[in-house]
Amino acid sequence: MSFTMKDEAQVIHVYNFSSDTKELIGRGDSYIPPHTGIPANSTDVVPPEISKDKVAVFDELKQEWLIVEDYRGKEVFDVETKCALIITRLGPLPLNTTTVPPTNLYDKWNGVEWVKDANLLKAGMIDKAEMKRINLLEEANGMMADWRIELLLGTISDADKEKLNKWMVYIKRLKLMDYNSISDEESFT
Repeated sequence: MSFTMKDEAQVIHVYNFSSDTKELIGRGDSYIPPHTGIPANSTDVVPPEISKDKVAVFDELKQEWLIVEDYRGKEVFDVETKCALIITRLGPLPLNTTTVPPTNLYDKWNGVEWVKDANLLKAGMIDKAEMKRINLLEEANGMMADWRIELLLGTISDADKEKLNKWMVYIKRLKLMDYNSISDEESFT
């Protein structure tokens, strides 16, 4: 439909759109005084039917409605970093994002879905093992701290010296641990 200015007042059905995004925000009847036009941010062009995750946006230059993707408020995931982001603008999803969340830290996007990456998993398990070793070394050194001082002062008992020796053997074994056989959760434990 194309609006025509008239010498008399008229009431027409208009479709209102947002001044910033131009998306359809409502519809209703509008009173148009004589020799005036349609109110700002409105049109008498009927918008198209829209489906899920779409919105009608009015192109003022072409005087037509466009159907634009609308994912605002939805969470998407960067396929490289796995970081979640919330969409705040109209339009298609940003490049290199998906609405499918990764299932774990060791997933990799293959272009269609998240798949477990054996190299990432192995590196993650090795990091986990190294952190466990560091914690165990710190715990062992904490247990031996007083005995070391007593040893330096020459006041350590034979029983405590024996315990200190056992802890030292334990620390040496921790430091010699080889992570090459770790490839997944089962081989870590």
